Amino acid sequence: MNQARILIVDDRPDIRLSLSFLLEDNNYWVYEAQSPYQAQKIIEDNQIDLIFLDMNYTLDTTSGEEGLELLRWLAKHEPDLPAIAMTAWSNVELAVKAMQIGASDFIEKPWENQRLLQVIEQQLKITGLKRQNQRLSQRLENAETSPPEYQWRSACMTQLMAQISSVAATDVTILLTGDNGTGKSQLAN
Repeated sequence: MNQARILIVDDRPDIRLSLSFLLEDNNYWVYEAQSPYQAQKIIEDNQIDLIFLDMNYTLDTTSGEEGLELLRWLAKHEPDLPAIAMTAWSNVELAVKAMQIGASDFIEKPWENQRLLQVIEQQLKITGLKRQNQRLSQRLENAETSPPEYQWRSACMTQLMAQISSVAATDVTILLTGDNGTGKSQLAN
């Protein structure tokens, strides 16, 4: 199994270090950014699976506006990338705003290690299921729009297909006969 790549975005080196130790000890690959701007560059240059995003930086320490701005950028450029908002200044209004813009979850600092690891596992599972769903939907869509794949290539079957194709363009009723499993239903479609 590949290691999940997690980006920690926080202006405090001690927070990044503490979270990095926890994540690396639990077999995650860690990237660090000290600002939302630096985070954007890392996201553009690397395949990131999940983000821990502090909400407050140098602009001020309580509004969360810089974190919200990065969430807006993510919603536009990386809508499928789960972001977990974090702040030491827990406030319900900021958590609600973050979730409305696109945060997947909200963690209060100082965090509880077990809870944080459960949130990571849950978000990575959800993301994996969404990707699997997209692949299956795309395969289903392709199957519905592409012509059927036939298993045969013989001269008589190629001739039969040419005859069926020319008759299919008309409004004539056709009777297809043959043994079970010979492809009558597939030809009729």
